[in-house]
Amino acid sequence: MKPRKPKAFTLVELLVVIAIIGILIALLLPAVQAAREAARRMQCANNFKQVGVAAHSYHAAIGTFPTGVDMWTNGTCSAPSGWTSGMYYNFGWGAFFLPYMEHSSVYDQLEPDIRCYGWSPNYELGAEFINQYLCPSDPQGRELVSCCTKPAGQGNGTRQEEDLAITNMSGVSDSRIWRCLTSGTYRWPRSDGNGVLFNNSQVKISEITDGTSSTLLVGEIPGAGPNSYLGQFWISWNVMSTENGINLPLRLKLNTGIDPTPWSSSTFGFGSYHPGGCHFLYADGSSHFLQETISQHVLEQLTTRAGGETIDTSIE
Repeated sequence: MKPRKPKAFTLVELLVVIAIIGILIALLLPAVQAAREAARRMQCANNFKQVGVAAHSYHAAIGTFPTGVDMWTNGTCSAPSGWTSGMYYNFGWGAFFLPYMEHSSVYDQLEPDIRCYGWSPNYELGAEFINQYLCPSDPQGRELVSCCTKPAGQGNGTRQEEDLAITNMSGVSDSRIWRCLTSGTYRWPRSDGNGVLFNNSQVKISEITDGTSSTLLVGEIPGAGPNSYLGQFWISWNVMSTENGINLPLRLKLNTGIDPTPWSSSTFGFGSYHPGGCHFLYADGSSHFLQETISQHVLEQLTTRAGGETIDTSIE
């Protein structure tokens, strides 16, 4: 009798199988990543819808949308007429929406005045992360970001830069630069914004004559990256203009190879880590994803509350 040959893979067959498996994994990974990003984008859109409900609940209760932020000091272009009482910091729109998003426990502990230095209940509460204000696609995640320079040992985190909880949402204040010129420097949030949420604003729906379905209220904004401790914080200083379009730093990196931080002085603005654009909440409470290729002219028209423009509603 002839001896039987052992049944086994040859080396060539094994290498072919490994190659096939590798190709399948390479084909499947992008699909898996795309599915995960689609889920993250859906969660982000849902967060914007929840903020939209809070915005209209606030308006129904108070009669206006909240101030974008209240912040000024003597002699600045954003100070109310006749203000002579020094520096004033108060809450931003993100704080006023808390009771309408099941965060009354945080809101009820806030005291009227907010400062970004020294210990106070407001400063400590500002380190609370609000899930609705976060984007799951932002790699910076739940990071405390810097708001000011403080004496040693006064911080919410272990580092000097760890002050207040980050947010991925910012109020749409203006189609121009959102700060005003004081002593030759753009610093304080301007009080003459042509959007809805600007410094010391109290805008009613009836004053949005361009139509609430054609006017931006809140937009998505990225942080500067993991361990950078740079970004916006929800409790106070949190408004932005649309002057730099959408995803300017990411588009610069694609076109020039330069990797500017989203928080450099010349490029920061609205954007996201979702491919191709970012979310915006409109004044009617609806959530929309705007492409980064949107015309800057159209984006500015969507920003103004009473510009009298006629906007094509099929822009998304």
